[in-house]
Amino acid sequence: MAEIDIGASSSNGRTNTIKLRKRPATLLLPEYFPRLEIFPRLEKKKEFEIEGRDFFLASKKGIREIMEDSYSFTVDILGDPKQAFFAVIDGHGGHAAADYVAENLGKNIVEALENVGDEIGRLEQAIRRGYLVTDKEFLSQGGFVHCRNGVWRVQGSLAVSRAIGDFHLKQWIISEPEIKTLPLTSDCEFLIMASDGLWDKVNEQEAVNVVLRERNVQESCKKLVDISCGRGNIDDITVMVVNLENFAL
Repeated sequence: MAEIDIGASSSNGRTNTIKLRKRPATLLLPEYFPRLEIFPRLEKKKEFEIEGRDFFLASKKGIREIMEDSYSFTVDILGDPKQAFFAVIDGHGGHAAADYVAENLGKNIVEALENVGDEIGRLEQAIRRGYLVTDKEFLSQGGFVHCRNGVWRVQGSLAVSRAIGDFHLKQWIISEPEIKTLPLTSDCEFLIMASDGLWDKVNEQEAVNVVLRERNVQESCKKLVDISCGRGNIDDITVMVVNLENFAL
């Protein structure tokens, strides 16, 4: 929350400071993105919100000095209004890998999509190529991720089996993505994407229930962040809710 100082005079002539808290202003983004759009990190802000076409994102920094979560999105991929890319990236051991993924993964997937032709499974191929290229480029530039202690982790370092930038864990951690395909029909209302700051405190069904109850992607994101923080979350948290109505086949 942002703090506002308000001066108030007391009976003894002294000026007292009253601190009020309010949500940060929402960033309104253009509704048309012909290609992948990258927006600068808001490192100085502890909390921010972004509103774009068909989605809303709310993010809040935890107790770390620097926000390690990141995000990326684009719509109208290859001129098709039903093709879009949305990502919430949960960084670990620093923000370098997450920032690099935010700036390059979507671009690499789109470039791969342009080169795979019209064969069956082209989208899956493009996603896989985009992931592998992003990981290779990040490592080739000297990027890497530091290990930290925490919950149960692979080799005592990382709590996931797939990641980008973990060169020292390549024997156990892969950048090969796990891809699941789901046809978007009229029954698909929304998509919730979030970092561990949400999922460590809120289960999937509860998150779905919040979005269904609020019926508004903006209020849903804010509510989910508030619920997690109210339950003691101290991790970075980023929540994105995408309205899928315009993407249904």
